[in-house]
Amino acid sequence: MRYPVRTTASLMADHIVIAAFVGFCGFVLTVFFIVFALGDYRLSLTEPQLAEIRQKTTQQHMRTMKDGTLRIWAVNWVDLQLVKDAGTAVRFGLSPTDATFAKLATGQRVLVRFNRSNPLSSVLDSEFNAPGFGGARSSLASWALMTLTSSLLLIAWGRAKARRWIKTRDHGEACIAVVTAHETSIWRGGKGTIGMSAVWRDEKERVGRSFWTQVYRGRPVTAFPPVGASIRVYVDGLSAGLSVWEGDVGTRAGEGGVP
Repeated sequence: MRYPVRTTASLMADHIVIAAFVGFCGFVLTVFFIVFALGDYRLSLTEPQLAEIRQKTTQQHMRTMKDGTLRIWAVNWVDLQLVKDAGTAVRFGLSPTDATFAKLATGQRVLVRFNRSNPLSSVLDSEFNAPGFGGARSSLASWALMTLTSSLLLIAWGRAKARRWIKTRDHGEACIAVVTAHETSIWRGGKGTIGMSAVWRDEKERVGRSFWTQVYRGRPVTAFPPVGASIRVYVDGLSAGLSVWEGDVGTRAGEGGVP
């Protein structure tokens, strides 16, 4: 039988799906970075204001983890009061770093870059970094860049593999092989499926395998020919270790299927 010719896009479909997921994660991280960076930029445009520390506490937070263990951690917290010239008091809280927290005392006055629309996003002037590239912001930018780059590399890698398979199909040595085994992978798919591949040996004793595919456990395998069946494979002329089954990449133009 003849198999339909596969295109580059269809052969790299799995890579595209994974790359799209990774790229989406990178997009989300980029959005968060931009939001935080813009927030820092707005704070950089505000003049530091004087605030008085009204209360200084260390709060204990607890959470039960999935394994049943109890996780306890401390959070530094200071309540501040911002007094304007008109005399109206604005009170808000911040969570400084351990080093800064140790230097603060109740009644002390400190400079604060105050965000009126969201007081909790305000920051002590001594802890304010350049917009977008301080501490967690820098880490967020690195992760965003890494995931977006990984997405592009996955697409490039998938395209290179697909083009090589197509080149092998169109220009490689066509020969007859016999399916010697159906092998399963360690990785298991969802909905009761397992990964399986057909292994073959051609007329020159070269060994190859089909693409991995998901099959239902316990059901007849229809994704590729049974053990002992004859199949047509294409072998790369420069690298005999690369061979593809026509059922995976399609039958070369001008050829009939293996009976």
